[in-house]
Amino acid sequence: MRRAASASQLKGDPLADQLHALAESIEALGTIYEASADTQLEITEKLRSQADVVAHDAIERVHAGSEGIIAQLAPRLAAVVERTTRVQLQNARMRVIMGCGAALVIGIALVTGVAYPAGFAAGRAQGEISGHTISAAMAAGPEAAAAWATLMADNDPVQALAACRKSVLTDANGRQFCAMPVWLDYPMKAAPSQ
Repeated sequence: MRRAASASQLKGDPLADQLHALAESIEALGTIYEASADTQLEITEKLRSQADVVAHDAIERVHAGSEGIIAQLAPRLAAVVERTTRVQLQNARMRVIMGCGAALVIGIALVTGVAYPAGFAAGRAQGEISGHTISAAMAAGPEAAAAWATLMADNDPVQALAACRKSVLTDANGRQFCAMPVWLDYPMKAAPSQ
């Protein structure tokens, strides 16, 4: 994912920052998973050490000659194991939940922080271009604006400008012009072949 983010950043992809944020989030989730595994090992080690303490205590009491103590220690050992397991599992769950929540919040904040300004800037630029174009078309009156609208509907501006750039000339005042094919009616759909 990091390679994809780096490659997209080199190519100028507008989603490069989102890919980078996604890669960071995935790495954070991996770290959280590893921490969860370490917590499970800690639980096992604590249970073993506490069981050893209780067992050692039981052995010493048995050696002292009191068999009734074993009956008392068994429920105590079970209670200690149960309590320790419950507390450790609850702590591990909370760590994982908090870590996943933090990673999700960071990911959303990064994507929102990058996507919103980029979209706003693109929309604003497009709006300004459209506003200037409409204003220029309306400057010659409503009939001229309607004529421009018809020409734009009947022609592909990208193709027309490509053809225009092949025949650029300059007039006496230094302004450039070109011969551009402009269709005066809407393109006909091709008849389906049989």
